[in-house]
Amino acid sequence: AGANPIQLVVKHINENVSGFDKDLKRSKALKQLETITLKCLSKEMDDRYASVTALKEDLEKVKEGKPIPKYVLANRAKATITRGQAFAFSALAVGLLFLVGYYSSWLHNESQSIIYLFMLVIFGPGFLFLIRSGLSKYRSIRADNNGARQWWLMIMALSAGFAGLCNAPFLAGMILFGGVYDFPSSYRHFSMYTSVLHIPLLLSLVSSGICYFLFKARRASVLYISARLILTMFGVLWFINAVNPKLTSLFASQINDAITGERHLGHRNHAEFKPDFIVDSAKTMAAKGDYVRAINTLELALNSKVFAGNRFDYFLTLATFNSDLGNYKKALAYLIQVDLETLSDHDAESYLMEKARCLHGLGKLTEARDALKNYRLDVRYNPLHNKAQLDMREVLILCSEGKYNSAKKNLDIVVANDLYPGEAVLLRAILEEQTGNLEKARLDYKSIVYGSLWRESPGNLDKNSFLRIAYAMKRLGEGKEYSALENKFKKTEKIASLTDLKNVLGLVDDAVQLKIDDSPLSEAK
Repeated sequence: AGANPIQLVVKHINENVSGFDKDLKRSKALKQLETITLKCLSKEMDDRYASVTALKEDLEKVKEGKPIPKYVLANRAKATITRGQAFAFSALAVGLLFLVGYYSSWLHNESQSIIYLFMLVIFGPGFLFLIRSGLSKYRSIRADNNGARQWWLMIMALSAGFAGLCNAPFLAGMILFGGVYDFPSSYRHFSMYTSVLHIPLLLSLVSSGICYFLFKARRASVLYISARLILTMFGVLWFINAVNPKLTSLFASQINDAITGERHLGHRNHAEFKPDFIVDSAKTMAAKGDYVRAINTLELALNSKVFAGNRFDYFLTLATFNSDLGNYKKALAYLIQVDLETLSDHDAESYLMEKARCLHGLGKLTEARDALKNYRLDVRYNPLHNKAQLDMREVLILCSEGKYNSAKKNLDIVVANDLYPGEAVLLRAILEEQTGNLEKARLDYKSIVYGSLWRESPGNLDKNSFLRIAYAMKRLGEGKEYSALENKFKKTEKIASLTDLKNVLGLVDDAVQLKIDDSPLSEAK
C-alpha cells in the first residue's frame, strides 16, 4: 500500500507475492513482457520506446527467446535532476554570480588572466552540458520521436550551449596573450569570428523558445521547423530594432568588426587610441597653466591642410580648455562642429558630459538636464559604465538651483555606490560646511586625508588626488601634513594651485564655494 502502480508491478516481478504461480512467475517471457509494458507506461517520454519499430524489435526478441534490457526500479526512483544537470546548472549559477560580483566592484582590478580563467572553468561545464542535452534530443528525433517540441527543445539547448562557448577563444586569448591587441593577427580574426556567432545563436535561442509555445505538431519535418524558425527570427529582430535600434546597430558593428578583424569594445579601435602628439602636448601646456598656447596649438593643427588627427579629440579638448577658462559659449561652438554619427559609445559619453557642463555654465539648466538624459539613455543598457560623472553634474545643477539638501542626498548615493568616490566625498564635505554642518564636514575631510595612501604610495599621487587631499588638509588646519604632502608630490609633479580644484570638481558658478584662503574649520567661529 502507498506504492505507485509501477512499483507494485515491479514488486510482483521480483518478489514472491501470494496469488502468483511460482512457475509462471519464473517464466522469462513473462518478465520480459512485463518489462516491455513498464517501458510503454513510463511517465518520461525519453524512457518510452522511441518508435513502433523499436517496440517490434523487443517483441521479436521475446518471441525468439533473446534477452532484452531489464527495467530497473531505481531508474524510476531517481531524482528529477541528474547529477550532471545539477552540476551544470550550479556551474552556470555560480558563474553568473561571479560575473555580477566582478563587474560590480570587488574583482574588477585584480589579475585579468585569473579572472578569465575562472570564467572558463566555471561557465564551461554548464554550456557543454547544454550541448550534450541538445545532441541527446537530436538522437531521439532520429529515432522517430520527431514532435515539433522535441525539435524546439533541441534547438534551444544547442543555441544556448554554443552561444555560451562562442567567447571561449577570446577568453583563452586574454589568458595566453594578456590583451586583445596583443593577439596574433590570425588568432584575433579567429576569436572575432567565433565571438560574433553568439548573435545569430541568441536570436535562435529566443525564437525557438517562442516557437515552443506556438507550434506543437506531433510530427515535424526539417522544412517545417526551419521555415518557422527563420520567420520567427526575423520577427524577433524586427521587434528589437523597433524597441532599441541602437542594439541592432551594435550587432551590425560587431559583425563588421569580425570581418575587418577589429574587436569592438564600446570604444574606438586600438589604432585610434594611439597618443596624438599634438593633443598630448597641448594638454601638458594646459596642465602648466598655459591655456592660450595650448588652444593656439590645437587650432593651428585643425586648420592645417595636412591635418591627419582625430577631429573629435581636437574639438573635445578645445571645448574642455575653454570651459576650464569659463568661456562656455566658445566651448559649445567647438562641440557643435562634432559629427555625432561617427562617435563611438565612449566618445558620445565624453561629448554629452562636456556639453552638459557648457550649458550649465551658460545657465541653461533645463538644456543641461536634457543632455544628461541623453547620456542616461546611452548607458542605461550597460551596467558596466561608471555613472559618477553624470551624478556629479546633476548634483551641481541642484546646487545652482539652491537645492542643497537634495544635492547632499544624491551625493550620499554616489559615495555609497562608486568604487573611488574621492571627488564626491570632497564635494559633500564642501556642501556640509557651506550649509553649516561643520561636524559632518570634518568627518568627510578626515576620511579624505586619512583614507589616502599618499605616504605609502606617493607614486600613485596624481594631480587630482593631490588637490583633494591638500584642500581637505587646509580646511582641517593641518599645516605640517600639508607640507609633507607637497614634498611628496613635487618630487614627480609641479605643485598645482588649489584654484584648479574648481575644474576638477566641474564647478561652473558660485553655487558651490571653495574656501581656499579662509580660516580652517578648527579656527572658524
